[in-house]
Amino acid sequence: MQVPRDISRESLGGAPGTRVPQPITVNGRGEVSNAIGNLGHAVGSLADVLARRDVERQEEEDERASFEASIAFDDFTRTAYHSMVNLRGADAIGIVDNARKTFQEKIREIKSGLANPRQQKTFNTLAESHSGTILDKLAAHEVKQEWQRKADTLDASLISKENKVRDLALEGSPEEAAAEMRLHLDMIERFYPGIDTTMDRNKAGNALLKAYLNEVVEKYPQEITQAAGVFQAAFLEDGGEIGFNGRLPAEDMARLLARAGQKMKLERDRTMKLVKQQVSQLAKDDLSSLRNTGEGRPDALGTIMELMGPEAAALHAEDQRYSKKQFTVSRSLETATPAEAMRILDGLKPVSGEYGFARNQDFYDWAVSFHEKEMRQDIAEAKDEVEALMKDDLSSLLYTGKGVAGAVDTIRARIGDKTAAQHAEKQAIALERFQALQSLKSADPEQAKAILEGLTPIAGAPGFAEDQDLFEYAVSTYQDIAKALTTDPAGYAASVLDEEDRTSEQILEEQRRLGVPEHAVSVLPKAQAMSIVTALESSGNLADSMVALQQQYGADNWPIVYRDLVNAGLSPETQVLASMDRPEQANARKVIGEGVRTGEKAMKELLGSEANIISASIDDAVTEEMQEFNQTFLGGGYSRERFKQLEGYTRAVKLGIMAMVAKEGVEVKDAAKEVVSAVLNSQYEYPEINGYKFRVPATYDQRLIERRAKFAVKKMSDNIQVLVPSAAYSEIPKERQKEVYVQSLRDSGYWVTNETETGLVMFNQLGEPVLFDNGERYEVLFDHLINPPNGFSIKVSGRPE
Repeated sequence: MQVPRDISRESLGGAPGTRVPQPITVNGRGEVSNAIGNLGHAVGSLADVLARRDVERQEEEDERASFEASIAFDDFTRTAYHSMVNLRGADAIGIVDNARKTFQEKIREIKSGLANPRQQKTFNTLAESHSGTILDKLAAHEVKQEWQRKADTLDASLISKENKVRDLALEGSPEEAAAEMRLHLDMIERFYPGIDTTMDRNKAGNALLKAYLNEVVEKYPQEITQAAGVFQAAFLEDGGEIGFNGRLPAEDMARLLARAGQKMKLERDRTMKLVKQQVSQLAKDDLSSLRNTGEGRPDALGTIMELMGPEAAALHAEDQRYSKKQFTVSRSLETATPAEAMRILDGLKPVSGEYGFARNQDFYDWAVSFHEKEMRQDIAEAKDEVEALMKDDLSSLLYTGKGVAGAVDTIRARIGDKTAAQHAEKQAIALERFQALQSLKSADPEQAKAILEGLTPIAGAPGFAEDQDLFEYAVSTYQDIAKALTTDPAGYAASVLDEEDRTSEQILEEQRRLGVPEHAVSVLPKAQAMSIVTALESSGNLADSMVALQQQYGADNWPIVYRDLVNAGLSPETQVLASMDRPEQANARKVIGEGVRTGEKAMKELLGSEANIISASIDDAVTEEMQEFNQTFLGGGYSRERFKQLEGYTRAVKLGIMAMVAKEGVEVKDAAKEVVSAVLNSQYEYPEINGYKFRVPATYDQRLIERRAKFAVKKMSDNIQVLVPSAAYSEIPKERQKEVYVQSLRDSGYWVTNETETGLVMFNQLGEPVLFDNGERYEVLFDHLINPPNGFSIKVSGRPE
């Protein structure tokens, strides 16, 4: 195998001028050229010749293996170099380190396959030299890409400075260019503080200027040709000053010009593509604005003419005409009547065979589609508006009795006669239901029941949901009415009566008609009763005020009025003072009044150090003197009203006794007898029936009341509710239970004075009031026991017995 002796480093990718040691040449017979004769003269023995021949043969073999390995490494590095040198920007950063590692790994791999250290050493020398050259080239590429990457990130405001540096370089003024570059770096440092400019600024400036000049070489081939005698082919190393001498070598100039031409073509293509995109967007914006507003972009046609030429401008002008026509036609169709719309569409029909028929047909189809869409939208809007109108109208009729003015006429004009007629029928139904709801306000229980039954929805019927809502509203309304009749019956009754009919008798009669139980009827609306109570509590002459009220409302209504005042908050003490209206009670009323005004705490201070002892004595005296009065409260069970009534009497008596003891020096027992007699015993009689006492005001004939009360028990009606637990009658047939219950009441029922002391209420053995079947209490009034209505012996809670 013939191995060439003249192998340069340049042929292996190394630096030019470096010579590689020449190998020994072997001839075709396997002998060493020129060496045989020399060795023949120098060596005397055949053994020496053979030994040297073996050595030389081994050396030749080692050199051949080393160079074959070097050639393989050369191929590997060239392939790696071409793949790495094509990387740009951020992708090129770090390629030197990556290549160095790759080359070292490849060197180790090839060395491990060589036979001996001499082959490995020779290969290593060649490989290190060649890889160093490649790494130098990659380093230059990486530096260039790094600066190019940094330059690409600079703000657009620095472009003018870059242009100035480029111009100075082209003009052959490197010193001025370097000065401008330093100013440029100052701006970079100010706007991009992340870039490191702490290195030698001249070196940095020259390196960056080198990048710009490379860019000039690639972008401006004509300028390069003109300045061929100015620029040197390469820059000095290590940031040295830029030199200018000689011309660019012809092959380098050709290479640079070819690269510049290729790059300029790519830039022209990119620029044209960008221009087309911008012009396309401009045209779209212009036509869309014309279609929707009638006004396009004023610069559109001129810009297209300038950038794309007259042909493109003419096509766009035609598009503008159709877009403006679309705007005009669409606005006309939006406000046109059906007849006008048809005339507009007829005018747009294309003429057969005319120029532009296809486009005119497309425009006509668009206009028809637009008109149909507008019609559908108008119908949908009208339907929505009319449905909302009908809903509001019916709802207003149902709950207020007044609908939306002109609703039927509006529906007829927007939708048609059929829908208007249907709505008129619904209006009549809604008004009828409104009247039914209104009648609930003045309906008695039977009438209310009938009204609610009439409004009950029918399952599965059309409009069930609406009927159910109405029914629930009616029930809620009646519940509110029932609540008002419970909490303020007189106030509600007055609200449904005309103003001229709001007399006490009419208010009472209206309550009874509406189903208010007799014991719950009122003369005074709650607000009026509270106002009267406030006036009474602050009155200086309570007795006169009470007499005036009695005269105003009459003897028949006074018991009810007095109950209204008690329910409105008339204090127990004021109730006692109000009841003491007889002349013989004047002194006791004065004493009790002083006690009430002074108060128990102030009274005890007047009593001095023995106040607590005296107070305890007064409590004992009150219990003793009021014993018979207190017994009248035992049989009625507990109720808040009765407890407050007893508490009021007890407190008024105690304050009166304390006043007599503290201010007049009367003994406790004497004071107790006097006050209790004046307040209670002189005002009441205490009859007893079936072991229970009840109070009868002294103004009535006690014996007559007692006799007729007994008669009312013995002759009790049987239309009452059985309140005794059914377990007590488990052995009695159901049909006889009421009979047994009524008989037990006749034998052992008893009377309790009612809360207003105007009559008696019957109680059973369990301490519960006896009730009629309709829920009213079994109650008799003292006035009816004394003077029964004509034709009846007794009047029991308004019922003839």
